[in-house]
Amino acid sequence: MSNSKKKSRVVPTVRPCALEDFVSTDGGEERHFDFITALRLAKKNINVAITGVTGAGKSTLINTLCGVVPGDQRPATQGDNLLLETQEVASYVAQKASLLDEVYTVTVWDSPGVKDGTGKGPSYMQQLQKESEDSIDILLYCIDVSQARCVPKDIVSALEVVTKIFGPSVWRHAVIILTFANVLEENIISEDVEDGDDTNHTFASRINHWEENIRHALMRAGVPDKIAREVPVEPAGYYGSGLSLPGRDHWLGNLWFQFLLSAHDKSRLAILINSQHRIRDAENVTHEELEKQQKERGEIPIVVGRQLISKLKAGDSVAADTIASKGDKFGSVKKRFVDFAMKKILQKS
Repeated sequence: MSNSKKKSRVVPTVRPCALEDFVSTDGGEERHFDFITALRLAKKNINVAITGVTGAGKSTLINTLCGVVPGDQRPATQGDNLLLETQEVASYVAQKASLLDEVYTVTVWDSPGVKDGTGKGPSYMQQLQKESEDSIDILLYCIDVSQARCVPKDIVSALEVVTKIFGPSVWRHAVIILTFANVLEENIISEDVEDGDDTNHTFASRINHWEENIRHALMRAGVPDKIAREVPVEPAGYYGSGLSLPGRDHWLGNLWFQFLLSAHDKSRLAILINSQHRIRDAENVTHEELEKQQKERGEIPIVVGRQLISKLKAGDSVAADTIASKGDKFGSVKKRFVDFAMKKILQKS
């Protein structure tokens, strides 16, 4: 990995975690055994690749996902040129946490824009593949939706480059993120929408239009229909503009859950271990408490809203009897995520 560009950034300190952060003391020996077994099978170091065309907001997005408050010294430091874009493939440790004498790390692989005008997109992807030792646990592909209503040609060709270098299977563990969706919302509000349409309806319609065009672009790039139709597409705003988008009470919580869901099975616990202290239940937290968490801890909380909670409770990925009561000091939402990650790891062992 000697060719990776070294950027000036703060190396995160190791955040210590306790077993009680994940398994309640009244959970029984069987659940403790399952959790320890899942830990032994889980990957200790996971690789997150983030890419997209130039100007897609990759650095801002990964900072938000890692919890860094805008304006602080960030894990992902933007480049020095006028476009403020990464100049070559770079890797850095974004998060570290320890549990039971093991350290779990999240390493981010950041690449320049695949279509940055230099014609080097394929070589960037080849370098990313080589230096990550072809061991990407999840791919985050960013698309700026603030400027267009359809998938531009450069995005189509960029998807083709990624698919050609990594193979169609890379999209099995990927999330396509529609960045600057808050600007899309602002554009809709400023337009003369048709009578009878509201902002939520128009926003949902345009996001669905993007999603369908992206899936068709993936299929044109050689991705099998089944894989292309299962790649999650999530809108994301800019943290400074708030955490809500039309029809979504907390977009970061939804995005983080897709990040967890789409990662390789054995990578999920490492993600949870590094993020569990940020997870907050929207039904049991006040705006003041969230602001306090941000100011005192210098991190962005992951607020899990009613929509996502309902989806978790309605799903069959976790047995219903694992839902903790609201009085459980470890939180029903955190337990759901832990149980989900454990089950996925143990199913494939």
